[in-house]
Amino acid sequence: MNLTQLVQDRIKVLGVKEAASFFGVSVGTVSNWATGKTPPSITAAELVLPEAVETQGELTMWQGKKLFIGMPVYRSFNADTHYTLFANYAKYGPDKIGLQVRKGTCVWEARNILIDKWLKTDAPTCIMCDDDMILPCGNADYLNANHNAKLPVEIAGLNAISRIMSHPHSAGIVGALYFGRHRNGRAQCSAGFESDEENAKYHRHEYEGLQPQRWVGTGFIRIERWVIEKFKAHLDAGNWPELKSVNDQRWDGYFTPIKVGVGEDVSFGTRCGKLGIQSYVDATLECLHCGDNSWGSQNTNYNFL
Repeated sequence: MNLTQLVQDRIKVLGVKEAASFFGVSVGTVSNWATGKTPPSITAAELVLPEAVETQGELTMWQGKKLFIGMPVYRSFNADTHYTLFANYAKYGPDKIGLQVRKGTCVWEARNILIDKWLKTDAPTCIMCDDDMILPCGNADYLNANHNAKLPVEIAGLNAISRIMSHPHSAGIVGALYFGRHRNGRAQCSAGFESDEENAKYHRHEYEGLQPQRWVGTGFIRIERWVIEKFKAHLDAGNWPELKSVNDQRWDGYFTPIKVGVGEDVSFGTRCGKLGIQSYVDATLECLHCGDNSWGSQNTNYNFL
């Protein structure tokens, strides 16, 4: 790794004046570094090295992968999530997949950072999987016996990654069907919250395949690159300035809540809807939502009103 080149690359991005402030040195010193007249200091190299290691060590190893999986781990890494994801990898093909984990921050910020990391790869598709999801992994007996899911074999036996990747790229936002982590948990999509009747239909699996929504839960969600590119172009044009990164070294706020009390899933879907991007829930792909139980359609009560 060429440390001098790393410093010079950062100077090109920031410009000489801003780089001088960033490195804490004079403009003249930065100019000398940029032209190669004098080598950068060890302190300057230390400032740019962590990000360079992260980019080269964690991201370029995923170049050429078809799928980027981002995991916003904001509680702990659930063993059941790990097990079912591992089984999905094996069936879908680990050579197609790159994985990134973001820990130690609020979930919407973790999602923003993961999107930024994804955009630095060439993967056309991103799946986000939360650390409290239990995924169908091609073995109906496992899901029904180990987690008492009580799902039809054709649903419990799906492979979650293969299923969500089977939809056309024109469906830019596709989320799995799952339910709130409590006895009265609703379907985590706009229809499940806006209509008791629709919520009941999702519990009874009266729908199949892609169903359009104003927003969809982000627990297990597929996003196509063109969605974020359209969103970013909107931000770069000066719209929604509150979501724009303050500098080139930070991420944009795709999942930042619209206001207090509005989730990042609702906020992301609502904004995408304003850009003409449709969200969908795959009513056939049901994941379980892990809390004090493995919550799903068959142990959440839709007749609670």
